Amino acid sequence: MIPEGRYAGRRFRVDRQPFSGLLFDAIDSRQWSRIAVLGCVQSGKSLCAFVSPTLYHLCEWGETAVIGVPTMDLAADKWRKEIRPALARTRYANLIPDTGVGSRGGTFESIELRNGATLKFMSGHGGDEKQSSFTARVAIATE
Repeated sequence: MIPEGRYAGRRFRVDRQPFSGLLFDAIDSRQWSRIAVLGCVQSGKSLCAFVSPTLYHLCEWGETAVIGVPTMDLAADKWRKEIRPALARTRYANLIPDTGVGSRGGTFESIELRNGATLKFMSGHGGDEKQSSFTARVAIATE
């Protein structure tokens, strides 16, 4: 479900943002191991290239995802303003923790969903030892 904007509360459809169908087809092709998406303001890149892949790996696959953010100050904002609202409108809303980190906010680096998948935030700041001590197959970064 689209969390906000003109189509808020409606199901996501690629015909509303035609590039998204091409993007998802390219991702599904598994032709590339890395994908970078650039776009103008309000083009839907956050939903299509950040939130959707994050939720796909966390919910559909139940696997941990590392989220790269410029600074850790943005981690809580990305969870509260982008990822959590979209997750809350899906059939996986029950995966949002009721207590602890991620349930109501606070300062955090990671959130464990009810299916056991972890959403781990990392920034470019901090030592290598902190970042290398956490492994995951999936890494998604945002500006």
